[in-house]
Amino acid sequence: MPQTIAVTFRDQATGKINDLLEDEDKACAATQNLLAYLAGTLFDYKDEGVEFFPAILLCDSIEERLRSFPGAVTHHVGEAPLDPASGRKILKDCAPLSSENWFIFIERSGDKVKYGVFTYFRLPTAISLNEGITIHSQAIVSHFAAAQNDPSVDQNEVMTEQEAISCLRVCIQGILGHDNIGAAEDFKLFRNKLETVSFTAESPELHKLQTSPYFFVRTAISILLSIFKTGKGAQLEHAARNALLIIPQFWPLLKAPERWQIGQAYAEEFSEGRTDSVKALHAVLVSVAGFDYVPENLRSATFVRVASAVIAAHEGMNNFYNEPAPMRELASMGTSIPGPALATCMTAVLCVRIGNYYGVSNAAQGPAQQVIDGLSSDRWLYYFNERLEEDRLILTELQHEKPAKHWVKLISGLNLSANKLTNKDAKAMVAASAQHDHAKVQKIARVLLHKSIGL
Repeated sequence: MPQTIAVTFRDQATGKINDLLEDEDKACAATQNLLAYLAGTLFDYKDEGVEFFPAILLCDSIEERLRSFPGAVTHHVGEAPLDPASGRKILKDCAPLSSENWFIFIERSGDKVKYGVFTYFRLPTAISLNEGITIHSQAIVSHFAAAQNDPSVDQNEVMTEQEAISCLRVCIQGILGHDNIGAAEDFKLFRNKLETVSFTAESPELHKLQTSPYFFVRTAISILLSIFKTGKGAQLEHAARNALLIIPQFWPLLKAPERWQIGQAYAEEFSEGRTDSVKALHAVLVSVAGFDYVPENLRSATFVRVASAVIAAHEGMNNFYNEPAPMRELASMGTSIPGPALATCMTAVLCVRIGNYYGVSNAAQGPAQQVIDGLSSDRWLYYFNERLEEDRLILTELQHEKPAKHWVKLISGLNLSANKLTNKDAKAMVAASAQHDHAKVQKIARVLLHKSIGL
């Protein structure tokens, strides 16, 4: 007679559950036995003849786990000891309440569990429960990433070891859980399009990048900068248009290393003499006022070049028409003028602001005032003590009544302290401006001009 042998997979199932709990840092014999009971029972669970296949979420805090699901609804049904014997009661109370949109939760609390059901809005575009738990890990990472640039956050606050392990585990499971890495394939296509297609503000690729983790934004910028180094022809043109679209849009979110990376790329292309790449990167930096992130020597040279263009426009034909463009560019270059370029830049902005015998370029006044508003009192003191007596362009314009009146209006509004001036003529100029005496300003300017040319 054949011998009857009982075959059970309990040991294998219990072992796997124990491995899972250890991986999730929730190792506990009572929890292991409870899950083993639930896993075995759910293979064929019926209540009054009706089959149920509920999804169960085991956690230490249901509120914390559902943070990624705004509007989620929970109903606590009961409490029970943390024991496999409680599994029957939990399923009996909650399985009939579960459905495609309602899930069972079991919340551990010491040697007890609280249990119930929960749901969240299941629109066609809603994320899955697994994705939501992943987003919770992303939120932890985002919190600590943002803290680096937030002075209001305690800089001594650090991610706990448990949080770090949990976040790493989610990342690894998210990758290894797919046979084909769709995100990588999508990004490979995106990378190719950066140099073959000119995106628009409505391009789906751009919208997707807006919702991507910071890593992808940083990588996209690195790819664009690498194309500037090696690209030619149409490839470089597409990259230039895409950089001018993408970088300004993400600039407020970029951290300092990425901003310096862009400035350094501009410096390297400039030194290599790659004119088209320099022109493209220059347009990007102007659009975001990003020259503060260009190495100092090149930054100074660039400020001088643009300021010289302003001066050339002022001294040339049709100056009222030609001054606004270079003046706007100068105003867009950064929040601080580098020291070696200060003298030329101040001459440029002053010649626009006070104008000439015929008047001023109205369209250039706004950006000129923007630069002036960014000049500290120390920089004005430098100009009057070190620069004014040799600034022949400004001294020449101040011979005329209209420029002298504009000068008086400008300088009197700065509230400079004449006591801090070391140059006697400059002190007299500031005093006359404060008194709104444009005739005296003209006279002092004439004396200074004659001194500067040796008369």
